[in-house]
Amino acid sequence: MSSATTSPVGKLSSEEETDAEQAFGAIKPEAIPPHAPRTGRLRKLLGPFYFTGVFWYRFHLWGMRVLPNPLVGPTVALFTVVFYLTLGRVRKALGNNLDVVLGPCGFLERQRRVLKTINTFAWCLSERYEQFVPGRVFDEQMIGIERWKEILTDPTGFVIATAHVGNWELASALSVGRADRTCNIVRERELDAESQEFVEQLLSKLELGSYRTHFADDDPLMGLELLDALRRGEMVALQADRPRSGGRSHMVNVCGLNIPLPIGTAALARSAKVAIVPVFFFRVGRRKYHSVVRPAIRVETEGNRQRALEIAIEQLGREIEWAIRESPHEWFCFSDLTE
Repeated sequence: MSSATTSPVGKLSSEEETDAEQAFGAIKPEAIPPHAPRTGRLRKLLGPFYFTGVFWYRFHLWGMRVLPNPLVGPTVALFTVVFYLTLGRVRKALGNNLDVVLGPCGFLERQRRVLKTINTFAWCLSERYEQFVPGRVFDEQMIGIERWKEILTDPTGFVIATAHVGNWELASALSVGRADRTCNIVRERELDAESQEFVEQLLSKLELGSYRTHFADDDPLMGLELLDALRRGEMVALQADRPRSGGRSHMVNVCGLNIPLPIGTAALARSAKVAIVPVFFFRVGRRKYHSVVRPAIRVETEGNRQRALEIAIEQLGREIEWAIRESPHEWFCFSDLTE
């Protein structure tokens, strides 16, 4: 590309173009994301019946459609125990990660922590599917609504940065109802190809004029597309806590762990000259959530570009740590970060 690329909203300088293109690093074919749960031969053996397989996606949606409300709780509890007993690697990863946040503990307390986290995840996942069931109403209270109103006074767009904490699947969707703007949701692809196809079909039912889903892939033009959206005053929502295979990252201390966080969030915001708004979605009851809006982060556009990106990512890392410590059992990281 030239140093003055034309986009739907105007021309880009060479530096803006670089930031936008590199916001999402290229992925390696068939690469497993660094933070994905480790799988083995069992995945190949079970195929669609493995826990990342399409069978469980379809089964879960079907269950939330047909189960009477009084039976949902016992069913979630049953599957919590089943997955706790069968997913040894996930159980170990959760235990080790929680030790870092909550401190070391004995065997029984460790199992209680893991069970609670798996159960919380099961509820969040179940309620994610409930958004596709007619008549299901969610109660959302926004904490920090003055910050949200202030950011909306700016006609430019902004980046909503969240993490794998709480029900991030619902966070951006419900945020659309609080802003008269289009929201562009950036999602990672599912590990299983059939599961990915199922999710795409499901999300297409939500795609109205104010809600668009983008799946992160190896197309460098996606960064430019999202940059155009921000410059039109739209929102871009993405998960900012996990790097992509082949993507750029910066090591940040989060809860005492050195964790690679993707540079792309800050690169995109810097290129568009917009704010990063950390938003976390905590579950507080049955279909009841608190969305917490944290202070906006501004990426410095003058001076050393790389250092400006790193500073912004370090600020974002502190916000992610705040969210994890606020609700440790809603931190859904199934890969062992202590290894």
